[in-house]
Amino acid sequence: MKALVTGASGFLGKHLIQKLVARGDEVSALVWPTRTRSVLQNLPVILIDGDVQDTAAIKRATQGQDVVFHCAGKVADWGPRSEFYQVNVEGTRNLLEANRAAGVKHFIHISSLAVLGIPDTTPVNETMPYTTKCLNPYMETKLASEKMVLDYHKKNKLPVTVIRPAGHSVGSRRYLSIPPT
Repeated sequence: MKALVTGASGFLGKHLIQKLVARGDEVSALVWPTRTRSVLQNLPVILIDGDVQDTAAIKRATQGQDVVFHCAGKVADWGPRSEFYQVNVEGTRNLLEANRAAGVKHFIHISSLAVLGIPDTTPVNETMPYTTKCLNPYMETKLASEKMVLDYHKKNKLPVTVIRPAGHSVGSRRYLSIPPT
């Protein structure tokens, strides 16, 4: 399988690439030119300079891919809303459009458990409702991008999977929700 990973130099992206390479996939990685690449340099990975706001780089990167793992995102508890929006929403939109144009067969979107807010039940699953109270621009833009991905699937029939990893725990509970494809 030919796979593109965005956010390749981030925590999730670099670990995903290691697993994909280990199972024999042909992997391309979209990486910021200024980010460290030391983890990727010893792997048989095609490095493509760019980010999700660079439409030309995305068009190049998606050509010939079977699947795209969209791990890129602005992840922080604070910062200008515009920065979160440009990366998490507009960057995702750019990638969806490039995927459709390139004929990518499957789009895997890394969302966040933040789209559920802070659930008071555990475990959570795909039937839990979205939060109605976004506490910061990260939550707001991850929620908007997930909804956009699912809407894009409905309108354009692009096969998508949304994964909501948890990067935190509340009390002694950890949360993870993976909606069905």
